[in-house]
Amino acid sequence: MKKIIHNDHNLNDSDINNVVKRAKLLIINDKDEFLMAKTFDCYHILGGHVENDENDEKTIERELMEEAGINLSLPKLVPFLSIRYYTKDYPTGKNTLFINNYYSYSGNLSPNFDKMNLTKDEKTWDFVPTYVKSYKALDMLKECYEVCKNKNVLNDTIDALNEYFNGVSLYTPKLDDYWYEKKLDMDPKTMEYNRGYDIKNPYYNYDDGTIIFNEDRWKEMHDRRKNNNEFFAYIKTNSDKKYVGTCNYKYDKESNRYECGVVIQHSKRGNGYSKLALQLLCNHAFNNGVDELYDKFELDRKEALNLFLSVGFKVDKQTKWKKFGKDVDGVVVKIEKQDFYRKLYE
Repeated sequence: MKKIIHNDHNLNDSDINNVVKRAKLLIINDKDEFLMAKTFDCYHILGGHVENDENDEKTIERELMEEAGINLSLPKLVPFLSIRYYTKDYPTGKNTLFINNYYSYSGNLSPNFDKMNLTKDEKTWDFVPTYVKSYKALDMLKECYEVCKNKNVLNDTIDALNEYFNGVSLYTPKLDDYWYEKKLDMDPKTMEYNRGYDIKNPYYNYDDGTIIFNEDRWKEMHDRRKNNNEFFAYIKTNSDKKYVGTCNYKYDKESNRYECGVVIQHSKRGNGYSKLALQLLCNHAFNNGVDELYDKFELDRKEALNLFLSVGFKVDKQTKWKKFGKDVDGVVVKIEKQDFYRKLYE
């Protein structure tokens, strides 16, 4: 999750004595359209103030019903952006921290105008939920700039859309999509991390780590994952809908734990996709009854270790295994559900 901080008065967290939270949801349908609120002077992302003891998901559910007449029960979500304003002595002599969290949701949801319950201000603003083409949304917002009365909200909305387009989503591949897994498995640069293991698999190449994954094996793999309740997804960019990697988690009987992994295509590395995908992967697991996730890799893979630590994983233990017939130092990392969400909202 990216954070944008506005702090003109250089306040510290210890200076804050009032916190106001908002939660907003960007809905994307199968036509690649955003459901947004159109007002007399601009477009806005649906959502609003977090009230009482609500969490962000409950706030969004309530706001969707009020602003669009949509009844939706949400799982735990991962924000793709948090915009924070540290403000001094506003509006009642308090130092206030405004936290605006932005989430995304894919689904074909239709506004029900008969069930909407708009506030007096929203009615005055000619508030109407409407779908807009995603590729037109940023230009539409920029065209509103001269007439929009609340420039902060407009700028935040532009920042949110830009960050969404910079992000990724998880996509469960159909059988016809397995060409991409084949492409990754047979790419020596992508699979370099997988070299030199004593794996008894006739399709595995010991020297370069690649795995032969021809079409005659696709259905078998697809069915195995489905029957064994193994989660496997492609990592897909939100901007151009291109695949950039894979991720998975599954129960390992031998170690009696759920193990996970993220693989980014070699040519797509360095864009921040791995952290976003790992956060989405953890959230999916924890929404589906998993309480802990593990992974293991060589200790000298510093980038991998830093990635997992940045999401909230901790080193569970150090160990050794064989690679190219020699002992190498390895590390097992672990994350628990409560630690993941605590780290996510730091």
